[in-house]
Amino acid sequence: MTVFFPLIFIAVIILILVLAAKSRRDQKTKKHETRRRFIEQYAFPALLRHKLTRAYPTLSPDQVSVILEGLREWFLLIADYPGRRFGMPSVAVDTAWHEFILMTREYERFCQDAFGQYLHHTPNQGAGSEARERDALAQTYALGPVAAIAVGAAVAGGATAAGIGLFDIDRALGIDGGNLYSNDELGELTRRHATSAGGGGDASVGVSIDAGERSGHGIDGESSGGDGGGDGGGCGGGCGSE
Repeated sequence: MTVFFPLIFIAVIILILVLAAKSRRDQKTKKHETRRRFIEQYAFPALLRHKLTRAYPTLSPDQVSVILEGLREWFLLIADYPGRRFGMPSVAVDTAWHEFILMTREYERFCQDAFGQYLHHTPNQGAGSEARERDALAQTYALGPVAAIAVGAAVAGGATAAGIGLFDIDRALGIDGGNLYSNDELGELTRRHATSAGGGGDASVGVSIDAGERSGHGIDGESSGGDGGGDGGGCGGGCGSE
């Protein structure tokens, strides 16, 4: 009897701790689902569309929508993996992000509802910045959606934008000075994520997927970088989330 009551007490304490941990996990999951749903349903300001139309005057309204949906996918990726650093693959989407930040009040409200805090736009600078940039891009490539921009807009070559990914947007829209990724580069990003400290326990995500399949279609050509248009400028793969 002397031993029985302490065992019951310990069991009750363990049960309370387990239930408390489950409650915290449930609350965290619910908060994440709420924030994700907010991003999915968010209507970007009309002024942002206007800014992108000015930055890329040759694009149709549907093609501008592709950029905005790319920005939405970028925000969803950050919401899904809070605390991670991702590299921005697209000059066009980066331009949209810059322009959105300049709408300071609206952007701050969006960040609070989407992430619970302000999302900074952080260019890579200083010693080792190129390696950090590649690591951040590798995170985006490994953990981001393969082909999630589901917009039925006409893009280069008469194809549609349904099913392209963040690494494909600049090529698909024919963005001047955009970031173009060869299969070799995409394969290098996959390997980098598997071996870098930034990959962590998620290094297996996407590692077994062929680079051509991962990008949504076979891609040839060299990588090129350039500044985005618009008042906010751009930095393509050199910028990331923090």
